[in-house]
Parts: sequence; C-alpha cells; structure tokens
Amino acid sequence: MASNVDSSDLKQEEETAEGHYARFSFSVHHFPTIPSWQFKTVYHTPCKSLPTSWEIFFKSEKGPSNSCFVSLSRVDYIANPVDAYTWVSFFDIHNRRLAFPKVLSKRGILPHGKVQVCIKEMIPRVEMGILAQLELIVEVSLSISSCHEKIAPSVASLNSHLNKMKLSKL
Repeated sequence: MASNVDSSDLKQEEETAEGHYARFSFSVHHFPTIPSWQFKTVYHTPCKSLPTSWEIFFKSEKGPSNSCFVSLSRVDYIANPVDAYTWVSFFDIHNRRLAFPKVLSKRGILPHGKVQVCIKEMIPRVEMGILAQLELIVEVSLSISSCHEKIAPSVASLNSHLNKMKLSKL
C-alpha cells in the first residue's frame, strides 16, 4: 500500500507572531489504478516556548466515491493547549488544483488530542479524467497557534529540562 506514496517534502516552514506554519506535500503514484493508499508523517514545531509534535495520517480506499480519512493528532506530552488549523489540497502534476481545499481545525488541543475528518469525495468525478498522468499531489498546510502565549512556570521548567536532555543525547 505505502509503496505508491512518496515521503513528504517540506516546502515551507516559518514562525509567525501567533505560532508556526508549515507546508509540505507528497505524491500518490498510479492514483486512479490503486485500490488503496495511506500516508503518515510527523511534524515537530521548532518552537522555543512550547514545542509540539503532530502526526498527520491519510487513508484512502477505492469505492463508489474516492473518499479519504484524514487525522491530525498531537503526539507530544506538554500539557498546554494550542490551536491547530490544517488545509488539505489536491493537485495534478501540472499544479492544477483538483478540488477545493478541505479544512480541519480545533482550538485548545492538548497532548493526544486529535481532529479527524472523512473527505467523502477527494476529487470530483469530472476531475478524475485529468489524472491521466496517474499522479496525485497532496499538499498539507499546518498552522499551530497559541504556543507563544505565556506558559506556566512548571511547563517552562519542563521544556528547559527536555531541551537539555535532547542536547545531551547529541
């Protein structure tokens, strides 16, 4: 299943006044002909105040509609809530958008919190013919906010301790 999906390619990463933004993409080869595919990646925000980690998971199975399950999970252990907004877009190899972006968002996500959605039709049937090149490009934009706000002293101490542990392993 995973052999038809490339690993993700980080296209853009930046710090904003409110938090962090990252955009990456991956390709699904032979999209119209494969029965199913899945993709998983983990992204770590490079935040000095409240670093968070996120798992993004896609699973698609062919059926009457070309649906896709998408899950965004926070996988770190720091007990401060943050907000997450994710846009999922689908393109052909000529960078032509095949459908309107799908949005997942949630405020106040704590560790192990998640937001998930089933996209009933990733690509409208009329656009499926465009994929004659047999490649689907999936682009994910992730915006994490509320991590630059003041955090509790005990959490700041824990962050400092965790960072020291990471450096000592190098």
